[in-house]
Amino acid sequence: MSQTFTYIGLWAAAIIFVTSLVILGIQTGVSSEVGTAIFSKKIVENFILGFIIILVAIPEGLPMTVGISLAYSVDNMFNKEKILIR
Repeated sequence: MSQTFTYIGLWAAAIIFVTSLVILGIQTGVSSEVGTAIFSKKIVENFILGFIIILVAIPEGLPMTVGISLAYSVDNMFNKEKILIR
């Protein structure tokens, strides 16, 4: 059963990653405001999303997923609002 969920998670991550790249390509083609910096940032965010889905699919990866999401949230809070929480 664990292997089945792992394969389902891998397929889901791949489908979501490809779909988000297609959506990003469409947005880039439609909007002239999306530059290379924003485009590369969005690609990295999509890759992180796919990676987190894979980690969640494997039960042993849960602590790492929580750590990555907390670190990413703290980084966003610090960059946007200059807030740093221990």
